[in-house]
Parts: sequence; structure tokens; C-alpha cells
Amino acid sequence: MVDMGKESCKADIINDQALWLVKEGLEDNLFQFLDSAKSTSHFKKTEVDVVTLWVEEYLLEHNLVLDILFLVYYNNVCICSSQQWKKLCVIFVEILSDSFYIGRLAVSAEARSYFYYMKVQLLLILIEGLNLEDLLRKVYDEGSFRDSCSAFSLADVQDIDALISNLIPLEANEAGPLVLSWSVFLCLLQSLPDIQGHNTLSEIDHVGYVQEAMLVAPFNYLVEVLHCDLLKNSEGPVSARLSILRTFVSSFISAYEIKYQLEDDTLSLILEVLYQIYRGEETLCMQFWDRESFVDGPIRSLLRMLENEFPFHLVEFIRMLSSLCEGAWSAECAYNFLDNLSGVAFSYVIPNALNGVNVYEIIETPHVLHIPGLDGVIIPRNTRGQVIKLIDEKTVIVRWQHAQSGVLQLLVRLTKEFYSINYDELDSILDLLYRLIYFNKILCFNLLENISSLDVKLVSGYTETTRRIDIVKVLSLLVYNLFNDTSNTRLVTMCINILGEMIKCLPSHVCERTQQTNFFGFCDFDTSSDTWFLSRKLAGMLLLDCEKNEGCILTISVLDYAIRLIEVGDESSLVSSLVVFSVQYVLVNHEHWKYKMKSDRWKVTLKVFDVMKRCIHVMEGSSKHVLIIRDILFNDSSVQNVLFRIICITSSNLESMYVSRLYETKEINGLQLAIASALDIVFYTLKEILKLENTNTDVPMLVQKILFSNVKPIPTYAASLISFFHDPGIQLSATRVLSLSFEVASRMQTPSLVGNDVQFEDLVSSIITILDGDDIHENEDLIVSVVDLLVAAAHCQPLVFANIISFGMNAEESQNNKVDQSHQLGLIHSPGSLGSKRNIIGSILCYVKRSTYLFKSAPRLLLCILNFLKGLWEAGSQYTQILDIFRGSESFWNHLSALIPPTETTSPDAHSLSKYRYQCHAVIFEIMAHDIFFLENMSHMLTENQTSKNSNRSTPRSSSVVSKGASDIFITWCEGSVASSLVKLYSSIEYDVKIVYRAKMALSLCLVHLMEKISTGDTGSLSLALVRKINTISKKISTQPAFSTLSAQYAFHGYSKNDEHNGLILRDLYHHLLGELEGREISHGSFKELVLYLLDLDIFQEKSCKNKVDIGILKSDFYIFDLPRLRTELSIDLWDYSNWKISKSTFLWAFDKMHEANSAMLISNSKCLALKAITTALAVHERNIVQRMSGNIGKGISDTVLQSSIKHVCTCLQDAEDSINLFINTSISTLNFYEAQVELLNYLCKSLLQRDVAESKSRFLPTFILLIRTASSALGFFCLFSPSATLQRRAIKLFLRLILASVEYIYSAGKTKAVDLIAEGSLITLGLLPTLCRYAEFSDYLNLSIASIDLILKGFLSPNTWLPVLQKHLKLPSIINKLQLIDSGSSIVVILKFLLTLAQSKDGAEMLQDLNCFSSLKGVFTLIAHEDNHEFYMKPNTDDCREQIWGLGLAIVTSIIYSLGDNSSSSKFVDSVISYFLHEKDFMIYRCLSPPNIPCGDLSMKKRRTQKLQISLTSLKEAEHTVMLICELAKYRTSWITCMKGKESELRQICIHMLAFVGKGIHNVGEAMNRNGFLLCPPVLRIEVEANKRPSFIGSKTGWFSLSAKKKATSISSLTSLPNRDSIAHCDSVYQSMFSDMVALHIYKITFLNLKFLCMQAAAAARRAEDVQSVDLALFPELPTTEILHGVQEQTVTIVIELCKANQHKPFKPDIQSVCLLLMQILEKSLYLELCVSQSCGIRPLLGYAADFSNKITSMMEVTKVHRCFDSMLKSLNQILDLLYPGLLQTFAIL
Repeated sequence: MVDMGKESCKADIINDQALWLVKEGLEDNLFQFLDSAKSTSHFKKTEVDVVTLWVEEYLLEHNLVLDILFLVYYNNVCICSSQQWKKLCVIFVEILSDSFYIGRLAVSAEARSYFYYMKVQLLLILIEGLNLEDLLRKVYDEGSFRDSCSAFSLADVQDIDALISNLIPLEANEAGPLVLSWSVFLCLLQSLPDIQGHNTLSEIDHVGYVQEAMLVAPFNYLVEVLHCDLLKNSEGPVSARLSILRTFVSSFISAYEIKYQLEDDTLSLILEVLYQIYRGEETLCMQFWDRESFVDGPIRSLLRMLENEFPFHLVEFIRMLSSLCEGAWSAECAYNFLDNLSGVAFSYVIPNALNGVNVYEIIETPHVLHIPGLDGVIIPRNTRGQVIKLIDEKTVIVRWQHAQSGVLQLLVRLTKEFYSINYDELDSILDLLYRLIYFNKILCFNLLENISSLDVKLVSGYTETTRRIDIVKVLSLLVYNLFNDTSNTRLVTMCINILGEMIKCLPSHVCERTQQTNFFGFCDFDTSSDTWFLSRKLAGMLLLDCEKNEGCILTISVLDYAIRLIEVGDESSLVSSLVVFSVQYVLVNHEHWKYKMKSDRWKVTLKVFDVMKRCIHVMEGSSKHVLIIRDILFNDSSVQNVLFRIICITSSNLESMYVSRLYETKEINGLQLAIASALDIVFYTLKEILKLENTNTDVPMLVQKILFSNVKPIPTYAASLISFFHDPGIQLSATRVLSLSFEVASRMQTPSLVGNDVQFEDLVSSIITILDGDDIHENEDLIVSVVDLLVAAAHCQPLVFANIISFGMNAEESQNNKVDQSHQLGLIHSPGSLGSKRNIIGSILCYVKRSTYLFKSAPRLLLCILNFLKGLWEAGSQYTQILDIFRGSESFWNHLSALIPPTETTSPDAHSLSKYRYQCHAVIFEIMAHDIFFLENMSHMLTENQTSKNSNRSTPRSSSVVSKGASDIFITWCEGSVASSLVKLYSSIEYDVKIVYRAKMALSLCLVHLMEKISTGDTGSLSLALVRKINTISKKISTQPAFSTLSAQYAFHGYSKNDEHNGLILRDLYHHLLGELEGREISHGSFKELVLYLLDLDIFQEKSCKNKVDIGILKSDFYIFDLPRLRTELSIDLWDYSNWKISKSTFLWAFDKMHEANSAMLISNSKCLALKAITTALAVHERNIVQRMSGNIGKGISDTVLQSSIKHVCTCLQDAEDSINLFINTSISTLNFYEAQVELLNYLCKSLLQRDVAESKSRFLPTFILLIRTASSALGFFCLFSPSATLQRRAIKLFLRLILASVEYIYSAGKTKAVDLIAEGSLITLGLLPTLCRYAEFSDYLNLSIASIDLILKGFLSPNTWLPVLQKHLKLPSIINKLQLIDSGSSIVVILKFLLTLAQSKDGAEMLQDLNCFSSLKGVFTLIAHEDNHEFYMKPNTDDCREQIWGLGLAIVTSIIYSLGDNSSSSKFVDSVISYFLHEKDFMIYRCLSPPNIPCGDLSMKKRRTQKLQISLTSLKEAEHTVMLICELAKYRTSWITCMKGKESELRQICIHMLAFVGKGIHNVGEAMNRNGFLLCPPVLRIEVEANKRPSFIGSKTGWFSLSAKKKATSISSLTSLPNRDSIAHCDSVYQSMFSDMVALHIYKITFLNLKFLCMQAAAAARRAEDVQSVDLALFPELPTTEILHGVQEQTVTIVIELCKANQHKPFKPDIQSVCLLLMQILEKSLYLELCVSQSCGIRPLLGYAADFSNKITSMMEVTKVHRCFDSMLKSLNQILDLLYPGLLQTFAIL
């Protein structure tokens, strides 16, 4: 009630309730309960042990009743009437007279303590009932008794006086204070005006009461009460009880004149009582220094009395002041009181001239006086003084009127020689100094700065000298001297405590002075060898301290001092030695020391653990101590044993200590705190283990003990301690240790042990109890740690996790699960059945149902719950049945999706929750993406199992196949506007980058100011670590060229000193920065360069704020500025007390800017996670929709939404580029968010590409042009940075992919009618070429850049536009040189395609020839032609890559020859080409031209043909390029004849064999090989696989277009077989596709080229025969037979007829038209060859074939003549038909 009284609202409620209770008879009921203590009926026929326990409880209840009475009376809820007072007094008398029966039974220690407290409480109630405070007020105000608030009448006074008189014969110590208070009451009462002369009261001898009371030493009793811990440890208000005693003592001083008498110790006892009353009570101290407080008036007079005699009775005076400086204001008052002493008193021998001096007489000294005890401090002559005491005739005590600071006098006393020190004075002085600087840091700065700089005039003989008092040095020397005497532990303790407080104010100054003294006596610590030497003096004093002093004050002080040094970043050898001493000596040995109190041992343990934890969590500047602790923990077995002895205790053992009388409460509490701290240290150790590169081989000894203890491993005890609900701190620490032990055990590939079945059941029960707790907010940290434990178990220990989850399920199912866990952890129970017991899944589901409430009240907890669910979904099939339960839960997906609002939240706390909001969204999207992907795979598995004929065992039925909630939610979002809104919400940048820039500028401003301050030697309260850092930055900036330039300029203007230059430059730089922040931009120059240098320092690197297990926790808590560390190292809270105060406002303003930047960056990071997650989820959802709907993506995002989303993201990207400052390093978070936006844009682009159809190629052109604009702008923007920077690589690659996809789309849409858009795209891509050339210089971007350039050159621009650009910007030689690199891999293919495009123009071909491109190509050909070169073949898809390289190389050579034309340079080139390919690499040419293998049943034949070419789309392209090259080379007859002597025949034979293969046709070949199935050309590349999924674009089912492809090839024979009807009918995976059309098309292209080559050979032979006028068949080239040619002709005619009929009533598609033209060209060439064979060999066509062919050719002519595109081709065919079949055209009326 006293504490609550400060809050008016709560106080009124409590007072009203208390008044109601009093009206209801509370007071009477309490007195009745007190009277019941006189009864003895409770104890009859009761066992002794039961009586003892009963008495303890009974006395405890009575004490509670007395506490209630005390509060009721003290807070004036009701007045203690005379009757009640009398009743209490009677009880008090009975207790003291031993007639109180309950008191006789109080035999146990607890009972005696309760009984003692009962007497003290009764005494205080009785004193309070006298209302001395009101009576004292009346005396001071000269008021009357009738106006007082006293509840006593004069008659009551007489009755009470009779009761008090009964106390005197008891002669009990407890009665003394009550008798004395009664005498004070009577004395004050009789002094009132209306009571003076009252006969009845005047007859009462109050002085006699005082004399009687003094006989039993009342003040001794009060001192005893105040020294014990009863009042301090009681549940009631301590200050109220002390206030009553304060009023009593003040009233006693007021009633009776107090004079200091040496023969009487009354005053000393009163001072001791006051010392104990005021010490530790800030409120009472403030009342004392308040002049309006009349209660403290007499006590202030007593203090003045002591001040008049200063420095006599110095100890008493200083102790009194020390007790009165509790709190900042009280300490300042005490300091000012002491500092403003107006005089000094000491003994004075009266000169002969002065006789008969009396007390209070004023005298004057005729000469200079030396103040005793203050060597060198004098009182000038003629100083006046007052005699205050006579000692003898010649000696008096005079108080001289010479103002001398009392603080200075005390400091001078500390500087005395050690042998002359008075220990009592020293004790009191040190105690006062410590309390002054502890409560008021202004005073600490005064002592360190002002006092230290104060000149003290000392007189030695006839000279005056000046010296400066350095209090740090004085204290250090004092400690050093006190160490020689082991009995001075208290003095040493206070000195170290003072130094520890001073370190906070001036760390650099104090550390420097103390290190010079080395008062601990440590030798230098050798960090290289980790050796140190024990300080025997310190060790001896610590042993003595723990044995004699309660609380081990010196030990705690030394350890606190070590913590202070570590906190300020002191890395000296002294601190290292102190740390090692604390751990390896104190921690290891302290458990064997003797202690005055058992609980002191745990105080020492905790403090050593604090030292270790402080080293562990030390700031960046003190990493040295971290390594020391780490090495000790890893390698010192003695320290490890101490940790284990503390941790190795179970929860049941701890709980048993509470009911045991062998342990005190303090001891139990100390043990609990030690266990929690030890667990924290083990947690740190396990985290360090996870940082090791090789956990299996580098495991230190500590971890082996933790995980593999012979008795019980630490995880077992940690699991047990989680069940200790008395201390949530232990539960939290144990949970964290167990979580990390799971991960360490997983890294070491060992199981984690958590105890036997009983212990495991206790663990799971405890986890469920914690999760099901009512107060989420109070236990949020513990619940979060438990959820993290489940996440760690799910990730690292699946078996343990399965056991945890299965707890609480149905008994039968749990038993079955235990048997089957080793088989499949996911099968825990059937879906929807959670059992009758509590279980973890049910608890988690409860949190999910309350997710909306949790998001507003406990978002961090909700995030952990979602993270746990994500971990389950990531495991997938491992926890299938668990996932089914969550899916089957009612509204599970609805609760999750409800957390994702489609629009930005505008609630008042929306900004503070944004971090958690976006992180929760990210996790939910990841869960949904995993669920969609998992269900998709499950559906495929079930489909395969259902169609399998050999499966005898069905797959376990899972509801996951039916329930598809996540997918349904996405479908709903996509059909509505939610998906679009979410995309726009997440893709919008959350903050302005200028916020970060201004924050960095503000921090640079602070850094410059700190550098300027430190350069003058003023380090203030800055930590040593920060000072070192600032000095390092100062040195770096002073070495900058800009700084040197400024220094030279300042020297030119007359500033000669270098230090002066630096200070002026820093000062001017500070004002430049300030002006920039105020809106005045810094002009370019040296100052601008220095500002940019500061902005680029690594102090701006993002810091990760993590204090949890890393498993499963989102990595988004990144801050640009570590403000807590900055505040700690700056100690900015202390700047108000020093000359740094004027700088505080600037730094606080900078902190606000940095905090704003941190908040913005944190929200942006969280939003980035959500953006990446929704991109992934949408991609998985769309893929699922495509597969489920057979390519129909109508349930995905609509086309309109896609385009609007792309436009929005492009705008966001442009805004991000505009806001990034080009002169500072872009932060990681900014680039991550930028990259996430680009990833989203890539997904949207891919999704849009899937929607496109041939009929509407132009409708998306504006969108893709926008994409190219955006990507082009971004790539140009990144060129301003270093494109090779690691942070930007991913974003650049994504933009390049975006450009490539967009260019491909525009290229494919080039034949549409959108001429304006195509032109616009051409202009944009032309401007993009220089940027792409720039990125092509980097190997990371080479493929994408070259591929994009290649497409641009092919699709949009003529050579005269792009060639100058490439010549200027593209480093073509370096690109060509990359062809020689084996590691280039797929880059070779991309480069070759680009070179092919270049070679297709004359200027490009000349450029390649000038660069000797053919030489590089020969190197590549040599590489792939070497059968022994294994490096290249070991890469994925190497064979296919080799074929592509060969084919592209041939195509490049062919294009160069064609583009160069017939000239001298081309002839030389052709000669070299023919020589290389048809001589050096002829085996490759023949290999490519050979027809595919036709498997047979002969195994030997199969074996011989295994090395031959297998058919694939790439091999067909390779053959096509080979024949094309041969055709081009054959044009150069001179070179060809010269080089090909003897080789032409073999080439022609191979071509004829290929024609024979093609000409056989599908059915004829199939009948010959019906045992081998059908021809299979498997798709290999990704693009081929995708093409195989698309339908046929030709639509023909005859010829080679009836070719089909399987998804997989199972044997060599299946790769090269032709299809037949039976095989197609019985194979459900055979189908025609775009890929099969592509294969057939390439076969016919090869056919055409073969025919062309043979025609060229025949034409050359015909010309030669014509020249000689005769046909020499021996020299005539080999030509195909008419049967081969007829087979080819039949296929072409049949296919053309089929296609023309299918497209008879609709316009030809360009693809089908080109196929028909190709086939008609094949027909033409075959007819020419047939004519040549006919004329040369005299072979005429068979009559039956001629008729059949005539019918087919007639049909073809009929169906093709309606299409005008075939007119020229038909005319050419008519000419050859007329030659081959004369009269055919007229006969069938074709013309």
C-alpha cells in the first residue's frame, strides 16, 4: 500500500477497499485472531514434529496479521484507539513476561525467527500508535493538545502509563524502546502550552522512565534489530518501519538535549541507529535534506553539532554523511554540505598572553597554524576562531573561521604516509567517497577532473609549493599498500569499488593509472603461450575475505572490477591475467573455501560466470578475452568439471531442496542462478563448436564430455531441468542447450540422448505444459525457446522428434508407432485422431487458431510457431502423417491465409509490427509452396503406383492427396485481385534510401567530432575499444591524399604545427558535414573526398543481431548501425556530467537518424523475405496448375494482372535506381531487395511467355519492350559500379536473363503486323548493344550477354548498323580466345552461335577471317576429336555439347565461305578448310554423314557398332552442317578436285546410304526390323524436353513425321528403331510432338543437302562428258539407284498432299509452307538425279511405278496449285517432269 500510494488512481482504489474492510470489522477480527494465540488446546496429544511445523505456520500467520494491522495504522486507514493500543500493549507484556504460550513452543530456528519478528512488529505498532510525529509537529508549531490528532485522552494517558510501568520490572531489552518512546511522548506532551501545569501529567516522572529505559539499553536493541535482516527481508514496507524509528529518534533528540560526552556512548548508539535507518532509504534521505521536513530537524541539528567539531569525531561525522547520501540528489546535498565547511576545529594551546578563555569566546591566532592530519595545509595568521570546548587550562578546541573544503581535507588525508593512516577514518572516508560517486556521477567527474586539477598550497619551511591530487593514483597506491596486510580486506574492497565506478566515467584515464601501479601483483600475461602467474597476495586476501566477511565482499569486488575492465574494452595483460585468475583459480578452487554463509559460495560462482559471459558477449574491440575463455572452456578439464558439477542435477533433486531444512532459501536461489548461468556458458560453447569447419575431427574435449558422458550426458540433465517450473530462467537456459545439443549431435552424426522413458515422458509433459500455459506474455521467451527446441529436433533428430510428437496419442497407436519408427518416422497416427491426452500437435493447432490474436499481442511467438510448421513441411515425406493432421484440421489454411491481408495495414501499431508481419507472410508462403509441391509429388507417386501391374502392396492412403487447401487458396487469390495486390505490396520499396544516407552522414559527423576530441587528449567516457577504433580511423583518414592536400593548404596560410592542421581540418570537416545535413551540399574538392571516404568505411557494414539457435530462424534481423553497442561504448548517459554535455544533443540527433534507418532497413529486409517467398510460391503454384490442367493455366494469374504487375515492378525498380546514391557503397539489404524484385520480374516474364499463342504474338509486345527498357536501364546503372562485385552478380544475371527472354519473344514476334512496336524494339536493342558488350567481358555474364547480342543481330538489325557498334565496344579477340578453354563448357556453344551469326554477313565474315577465327575453331575441333581427352567428357551432357560444337563450327566455316564469295582470299581459306576437314579430320566427317545404326539380333554386330553415332537431334544438326559444308566446298571445283582426289567416291557412297536410309520409309524399314521396335530419338536438352511436351506443329502422320519420342531411353536398341503399328498401339507413352517434327524436319534437310551434293557431282560429270562429247561410266560418279530415289519421292509427294489437303480451306502457316517447299525441293533434286541415272545408264522407270507416281504427282499438283506460294516451285517441277516423263503433263492435263 505504501508503494502503491504514489500512484493516485491505484491508491484511491486500495484505500476504498481498505476502508470497506475496516468497516466490516477487520480490526476486531484481527485482534480476535491474536487472542487465539493464548490458547493451548491446539497442542494436546500432538507429536513433537507436528507441533514444530504447526508453530511455525501459526507464528507466520500471526506475523501476517500484525503486518496488516501495521499497514492499516500507518496508512491512516483507521486510527489506533486507546483501547486497541492497550490490547496490543497487554499482548506485548505477556510476550515479554513469557506467559505467551506459543512463544514457549518456538524451538526451531524458523519459529524463533518468526517469534522475534512478532515482538519487533508489535513494538513498532505500539510506537506508531503513540503518533509521535503529530505530537512533534504540535511542539514545533506551538499548538495545543486539543487540536492534535492523538487518539488518546488525558485519562487514557494515565491508564497507559500504568501499563508501561508494568514493563519496567520485566527488565527486557524489547521493553526499553517502548518505555523510552513513552517517556518521549510524555515529555513532548507536557511541553505543549495547554498541558503545562497539568497536575495529573506533571506528577508523571518521564525522566525516571528514561533512566529506567537506559538500564536495559534500548538503543542497543534497536541497533540489533536494524543489523538483522528481518526488516529488510520482510514482505511489508521497510521504509515505513524505518520511518517510525526515525520519528522516534528525532523526537527523543528533540525532547532531551543531546551532548557529546566521551564517558557516555548514548550519542554513538543514536548515530548508529540513524546510520542504519537512513542507509539504503532514498526517500528518508531526501526528507532529511528537505528543510521543510520538521521530523528531521532535530537530526539535522545533531549533524550540525558534529560539523562544528570537524575534524574531531571525524568517523562519526563521515559515517552520518555517508548514510545520508542515498540517491543522486541526496548525494549532491551531502557533497555540497561537506565541500562548503566554513571552519575547521582542532586543539589549540593558548598563548601566555591569553588567560581565562571561556567556552564560545572568540580568539585570534597571532601566527600561522598547521592543521593536524593535513600535512602542509595551513591556517593564515590573524584568523579568528571560537572556543567550543575546554580541555585543560592551556588547551582548548577552537573552530577557526577558515573555509576549507571538507572534500579536499578528506582527499589530503588519503595521501598521508601509509604507516600513519587511521584505519577507522580511512574506512569511513572510502565508504563516503564510494557512495557519493555511486549515486551521483557528477560528483565522480568532480573528483576525477576538478579535484584532480585543484592546486593545493603546501608550506614546507618558508617556501610554498603546489601539488595536484590524482585521486586514481592515490587509490591505486593505497590498494597496493593495503595488500601487504591481509586484514584490510574491507578497505581494499572499497578502494576497488571506487575505482570500478570511476572507470565508468573516465575509462582511459583510470585504466592508465591503475596499470602503472599493478596493485594486484600480476606478471605480464603471455598470450602466445597462455601462461600466467598467480598473485599470491590477491589469492590470500580472497581466502581470508570469504572466511571472515559475509558476502565475500573483496572477491565480489575484484570480479566486478574485472567485469568493468572488460566492458570498457581494456585488452591489457593485466585484464587478461585477471580473467584467467578469475576462471582458472577462483572458479576452480572457490567451492573448497570456507564461507561465513553457505550462500556466499554461489555469489562467487555467479560472479565468475558473469566474468565469463561478459567476455563471451564482449564488444568487437575486445575479442582477445573471447579467445581466452574459449580456449579455457575447450581445454581446461578442471573448469569443465566445475560446470558439470553445477549442471548435473535433476529437477526432482532441486525440488527436494525446497522441503529440506538443510538448505536455506538464499542457498537454493544461488544454486538456481548458478545452474542457469552454467547452462548459458555451455550454450555458448556448443555454438562455438558449430563454427568449427570439421566437427567430426576438431571436437574439443568439452563437447565429448557434454554429449558422451559415462554417467549421463548434459542433454539428459538439460531435458530434466526443463521440468523445473520453480525457475523459468533455468527452463529457458536448459531448453536452449538441449536445442543446440541436437544440432551438434547431428553434425557429429550421433544420436542425442535425453534420458530414459520416464525422463523423456517428463520432458514431453513439461513441453506441453509450457505450450499450454495461460500467460503467454509473461512466458513468451520460454515458449519461443520450446518451439525452437521442437524445430531443432525436427531438423536434426527426427527420431527424437517423432517420439515427442507421438506422446499423448492413443495408447495402441503410440505403441505401434514405437515399433514402426525405425521404418518410417512419418507414420505416427491416423489423421484427425489426436488421442485423449494432451499432445504437442493439439497445442500448436491452438496457437494457429489464435494466430490473429497472437499477431497483435505476441508476433515473435507466432513467427516461431510458423517457423516450426515450415520445418515440418520442409521435411516433406518424413512427417507425412503429421502434415495430414494439420491439413485435416478445421480451417487450418484459413487461419494462415487470414494473416495475409491483400492491402497495406493502417492500424496505429502497423509500423511496429511490420517486421513480424512480413516475416510471418514469408513463412506462410513458404509453407504453402512446400505443400503444393509435396502434394504434386504425392499425386504422381500414387498415379504411378495405381498403374503399376507388379505392385502387390498399396501405398498408404493419405488425405494429402485429397486436401489441397494451399493450392485452392492460391487459385482463389489468382482469380481475384489478392495476388495482384500482394505482388504490388511486396515489390514496393519500404523506405527511401536517402534515410540511410543521412544516417551515415550523421554517424560520420559524430566520428569526426570524436576524432577531434580524442586528438586533444580528451577521451571522456569513451570505452578503450572505441578510442582505439577512432584512432585507427583517424590515422587512415590522415593518410588520404585529400587530407594531405588540405594540410598543405593550411600550412600555406600560416598554420605551422601539424597537430594544429589536423584539428582545424577535422573541425572544418565537421562543419561541412553539418552543413550537408542541414541542406548545404558540399562542393567537390578535398572535403568531399574525405566525406566519401568516411561513408565507404566498413563501420557501415550490416550487423546481425541474433541471440538464438540458428536452426530455422529467419536471417532477417540485420541492422546497419549497432546502436546498443554505440551507446555502450560512448557511455552517452554520462555526458550530462562532464564537458561533453554540449555534444550530447548532436549525438542523440544522430542516433535518431540511425534508429530510423535501422527500422526502415529491418522492415525492408522482412519485406524482401516475403517478396522472395511469394515469388517462389506463385511459381510452384503455376507449375502445379500447368501439370494438373494439361497446360491450361487459366487458374493462374490473368494476363491483364500479369502485365499490370510487370509494369508496377518495373516502376519500383526504376524508383530504387533513382534513390540509390552512386557515391556510397550500396548496402546488402538494398541489393537483396533489388534482386528479389528482379526475381519477381523474371517469374512474371516467364509466366507471360507461357500464355502466348501464335495468333496473338503482338499483344504482349509493349510489355516486353518495357522489360527491355527496364533491364537496359538497370544494366547501365550497374555499369557505374563494378559489375564484378559479388553483391551485384545475381541481380545482373537476372537482368540479362530478362533481356534474353524478352529479345527471344520479340524475335519470335518479328513476322507480326506490329511494325511500329518491332521498330521500337529494334532501336532499344541497338542502344543496348554497348552495355551487353561491356558485360560480355566478364565470364559470369558471358553466356547471357553473347546470347542476347546474337539474338539482337539475328532478329532486328542489319549488319551496317550493328557492325560499327561491335567494332567499337566488343572485345571480340578475347571472346574468341575463350574457345580454347576447357572449362568454358556451354560458353563455347554460345560463342559459336554468336560467331555463326557474324559469319552470315560479309563484314562479319571478314572480321572473323582477320582475327584468324578458323585457327581457334581448329583448336576446339582438336579438343573434342581427341578420344583420350577426358577433361571435357566428364562434364554433364558432354557428348551432346561436343556434337553441338562440331556442328556449329562447321556452320561457321560454311557461312564464312559463303559470305566471302569467290575471291582470292576465299580460295585460300577454302583450300585450308578442305585440307583440314577432308584430310586431317576426315573420320569426323564420315562419322557425321553415316546413317544411324540399325540394330539387329547379332550380338557381334551390336558390339562392332557400339562406337558409332547414335541418333539425336544434335547429331542430326551436326550431319546437316557437315553436308552443308561439303556442298559449299564442292562449289570451288579447282580446290575440290585438287584436294579430294580419291576421296569423292567414299563421300558419295555415304550420302547414297543416307538417302537409302531415308528412302526406305517408315513401314518398309519397320517390317524389316519388327523385332527391334520403333525409332526413338530421345530429347536430351531442356529445350528438347520442353518441345517434346508441346503438340506437333506440322500435323503430318506420314513419312518421317510419324516419328515419335519417349521421355526416357532404356536401351541402345530403343534409340535407333523405327516405329511400327503394333508397337505404337501398345505403348501409351508414344506420341507425336513438336520435338518429333523437329527431328523429321532435320532428316529431310539432310536429305535435301545430300541430293544437292550428288546433283552437283552429277552436274560436274555431265559438264565433263559434254566437254569430251562422250560418257565414260568408269569416271562417272556413283549415284543412287532409282529404288532409293523413288522411296524419297514417294514420301515427299505423300506428305505434301497430306499437308495441303489439311490446310486447304485456311491460309498456310509459315512453318508448314516452308516444310512443303523443302519437300518439293527434295522431289525436284531426286527427279534430276533420276534423270541423270536414266540418261547415263539407260535405265528407264518401271511402267507400274510410272503409273502410280503419275497419279500421286497429279494429286500433288492439284492440291498445291491453289496456293500461290508454290507457283515458282511447280514451274521448276514441271520442267524436270517433262524431261523425265515426256508426255506426262499432257496426258494427265496437269498444265
